[in-house]
Amino acid sequence: YRRRIEAERDREKAMRQAAESQASIWQETEKKMRRDLERLLTQEEQRRRDVEMDRDKAHNQRRAAEVDMTVARQQLLAEVQLRREAEQKLSKSNFVKEEEWGASFQDTMFKIVRTLPQLFEYFPEC
Repeated sequence: YRRRIEAERDREKAMRQAAESQASIWQETEKKMRRDLERLLTQEEQRRRDVEMDRDKAHNQRRAAEVDMTVARQQLLAEVQLRREAEQKLSKSNFVKEEEWGASFQDTMFKIVRTLPQLFEYFPEC
């Protein structure tokens, strides 16, 4: 009878130890799972931040390119306007010179025409 009681106690003791070891295994597994989950969540959060940073960086680069293009466009327009103004000034000065030359040419032609009758006196009639 004692042996049976001792055997039963040994079985109960073994069952308690098995349950305790199983509980400790479950606790360790649960801890590992929590750590892994936290690590995954941290990695996912970091990925999300990286994606947002990349998106912001790309947006900033596009904005910078747009600003650069706008500045380049404005510089080009200013350059074209300066060239036009310079051409207008040059053409005005050339026009004034042409008028002066034209006036002097006309004066010279009038002088020649006025002197033609005198020149014709020296040509024999044909």
